[in-house]
Amino acid sequence: MNNRQNKWVQHGILLTAPLLTVIDVFIVNVAIPAIKARIHASDGEVELVIAAYLLGYASFQITGARAGDYFGRRRAF
Repeated sequence: MNNRQNKWVQHGILLTAPLLTVIDVFIVNVAIPAIKARIHASDGEVELVIAAYLLGYASFQITGARAGDYFGRRRAF
């Protein structure tokens, strides 16, 4: 594989990370009715669970970015 093709492969791999984020949030939103029925939760409780999930996700994203700055982006990824 030459250098030009290798750059396209790398670009494709890097673009899958944001795509997986969107897919993950989409899956959680589709699963809301099943989660609500399974644990007998109100709308507010389900919103709290989703907000906590996204807050945790954002926290780890910030931590990962800082680790990339400290250890190097290639090593952290």
